[in-house]
Amino acid sequence: IDSWLRPDPESRNKRSVKDSSKLIERDEDGYVSGCENATTPIAYGDVFVTLEQLLNDIEYYKKSAWTKMIEDGLKLISQKTCIKFEKLNNSMENKEVKHLKFLHYGWGCGTLIGANGYNTSLEHSIYLDIDYCVTIGTVAHEVMHALGFHHEMIRADRNGSVWINFKDISDDMKRQYHRVNDTKQFNQRYDYGSVMHYPPEDYRSGMYVFRGPVLLLREPCPGC
Repeated sequence: IDSWLRPDPESRNKRSVKDSSKLIERDEDGYVSGCENATTPIAYGDVFVTLEQLLNDIEYYKKSAWTKMIEDGLKLISQKTCIKFEKLNNSMENKEVKHLKFLHYGWGCGTLIGANGYNTSLEHSIYLDIDYCVTIGTVAHEVMHALGFHHEMIRADRNGSVWINFKDISDDMKRQYHRVNDTKQFNQRYDYGSVMHYPPEDYRSGMYVFRGPVLLLREPCPGC
């Protein structure tokens, strides 16, 4: 056998149990035995963090980015509309202000449409999974639902703009494409690029089988 394939005998040496360090004493490498659950900050590069923070990356690292994404999503709505958002503080809580509450756990990306049915509760929950609902557009989409907006492709006048191929939509998701007859358009054209519009292939059945889109345009789409 070639020499380079032979393991270095020293690499297989194991420390004897007799040589193990006692609790709180440092071993020959400078490590302290028994401090796996220590909460005292330790150096990690130029940042001091606890072991709990190192192990719980969702709470410590992902959540700050998640919060920033929500702020940017709200800012996007404010830039395009007359709607302004204000962060809830303790004094406002005491006045029982109706508000949106963002949660990073639960059932994916979702919320209920509008405030109807929330008369007995001040919180309107918006679920944004910390791993999967990670775009500004998703935040804006769910907040618009909470404000009472339906999906663009189910508006009452959609039939002149898109055709829905129900045959290729998953049975449990066909309801997502049912037209709502009493929506108000306020003289706004159908918007193919709306943050409330689904991509052409969303909820298509047999995603791994070649199929066409479930949303087809009926008229030219400016800028598409």
